[in-house]
Amino acid sequence: MAPSELAECIRKRRVAKGKITRFGSFFDTFQRNARRNYTELKLRLDKLESLFDEFDLLQTEIEGLDESDSQQEELIKFENEYFSIQAAAVNELSSQEQQSPDQSFTQNHRQGVEAHIKLPRINLPEFDGEYENLQCYRDTFSIMVHNARIPAVEKFQYLRLSLKGLAAQLIEINKLEKASASETRSFFDTFRPHLGALKAIGEPVDEWSTLLVHIASSKLDDKSLMEWEASRRDTSVPTWNEFTTFLNHRCQTLAAIEVSKVQGRSMCQNSSILGRRSFTTVQQTSITSQSKCPMCKLVHALYQCPKFLALITPERVKFARTVNVCVNCLRGGHRASACRSVGCPKCNKRHNSKLHLEDEEREEAFANSALIYEENGNVSDTQESIVDSEDSHIALKAQIIEKRKPLGEVTMLSTALVIITNVRGKGIMARVLLDSGSQVNLMTTRLATKLGYPITETATTVSINGVSGMSCKAIGQVSATVKSRVNTYSTDLRFLVLQNIANTLQSVQPTNEVMNTINLGECADPDFHSTKKIDIILGSEIFYELLCIGQIKPAGTRTIWQKTVFGWVLSGRVQSDQIIPQTSCMTTMVSSDDNSIQNEVQKFWELEEVVEPKERRKYSIEECKCETHFLQTSSRDADGRFTLKLPFRNNIQQLLGESRFMATKS
Repeated sequence: MAPSELAECIRKRRVAKGKITRFGSFFDTFQRNARRNYTELKLRLDKLESLFDEFDLLQTEIEGLDESDSQQEELIKFENEYFSIQAAAVNELSSQEQQSPDQSFTQNHRQGVEAHIKLPRINLPEFDGEYENLQCYRDTFSIMVHNARIPAVEKFQYLRLSLKGLAAQLIEINKLEKASASETRSFFDTFRPHLGALKAIGEPVDEWSTLLVHIASSKLDDKSLMEWEASRRDTSVPTWNEFTTFLNHRCQTLAAIEVSKVQGRSMCQNSSILGRRSFTTVQQTSITSQSKCPMCKLVHALYQCPKFLALITPERVKFARTVNVCVNCLRGGHRASACRSVGCPKCNKRHNSKLHLEDEEREEAFANSALIYEENGNVSDTQESIVDSEDSHIALKAQIIEKRKPLGEVTMLSTALVIITNVRGKGIMARVLLDSGSQVNLMTTRLATKLGYPITETATTVSINGVSGMSCKAIGQVSATVKSRVNTYSTDLRFLVLQNIANTLQSVQPTNEVMNTINLGECADPDFHSTKKIDIILGSEIFYELLCIGQIKPAGTRTIWQKTVFGWVLSGRVQSDQIIPQTSCMTTMVSSDDNSIQNEVQKFWELEEVVEPKERRKYSIEECKCETHFLQTSSRDADGRFTLKLPFRNNIQQLLGESRFMATKS
């Protein structure tokens, strides 16, 4: 480095030290003065912190140019002087505040109030990553923590303590222990979805390169960190794009090294059995002479495959079962019971950590598929193959339980994230499905309960009919305001409330040609390719009002990106390398049950109607007297009730005797 650059940095550092020295002179004069201006002292003290940051930045640059011990001694000397002056000034202000009459009065008043009222302690709000809880958490956290008197490091610590679940995983990134292609790729993949989500809500992620590179590089293993530092050709601040380029190149290098080691071992094993011909019965479906990945057909292990790692855990388990690899090490040639690799570090069972299912994922997997894998690590679907070792010939005999669509194509349904205003005026994030085949707008009871609006009964009983005449009853209806996340669009709609709208939409990863057409931050639903639940269906009443001018069709596909008031949505047939176990169809029709009720009542009266013959029947003498008695004595009182005197025969009163008194008494 040029000596002139070092001299310039030392000169700037001298200027920064001079400013702090002047503060020390001011404070000495301040203490000797009888009339002290504490307001000026506080203002100068606030400025002192920025001077320290300026000195620290210059000192870092100087140490990068001159690594001698003298520079380190200069830093230690300055820090001792700085913190000594700062501590004295802070103590002076604290003592003044304690002696203030107003402060004493406020403190006494507060103690008097606390003596009468014991208020509960206010804890920090917690955020678990759910969209509907974000705005409430953000507002509460900002009011409680965003205080100028709280240092930034304490604010960050409060933020970490208030996060849990998926939100906590965003900042809890484990450090890489060793240089591995799969672990490095998995480490890199943890950043991308989080950055995409931050871009979707308008955060300036592109301006955070310095912070992101510092956090990510501190988590690298020693060898990768050494390679990263060696790749830096100058002292400029690295950008996030440069760091991602390095990680991609690092993953490719590690993968090539690992593949060469595997091929070397394979050649040694093949040479030892050359000339022998044997047939072996094994429990597998994927054995190749070149150790190719069963998913993408490239030369690497399955657990290193980016496409395999991009799948959700239940789909990884299904694919491993399909190709019949060992669920413990994800390699072919043996069963999990004979595998020598260690088990899952999370649950200590005989399966790979890439196939570890959490409780929610396990329930969903068992609901959507046949048996996944047994707890001892054995694949539940038996598949048998006979392998010719010399010719690498494979004869397969497979028994597959679950029926699937062929790999490669699926029809996407258009989804979007919108803001629904609740009863308190707060916005709640909800996922909607745009469906022109629905005559009504639908909402789940789960979302309706969160909104807090009363669910009113409909004037008539409403049936919602779908494919093949399947129907269900609406619980009621609710009105709510739907707003766009990306603009000022807003509309008031009425929704029919159902217990459930549809099954969870499966995760589908379109090809790169489709994904690269639109920036993920411009999508109406940034997580449209992930497994999510649908909260609302917007039907044909509002469907075409949501469409805007703008449509993109990637070349060679039947996929369309359509611009809407909520952002860009994807629809149509897409190519995918994933297994799609089900097909979704959203079509609803509404019918009122008034006519059906009227028909049922009409049938009832037709059954109860007495059809007389053409010749009117003749009544007996007693029947004629009863009819005459009814016509003469029947009437309707003020309450609308019918009254009638009891008819008696001529001699019935003599038979009853004197029992009237006892009857009326009871």
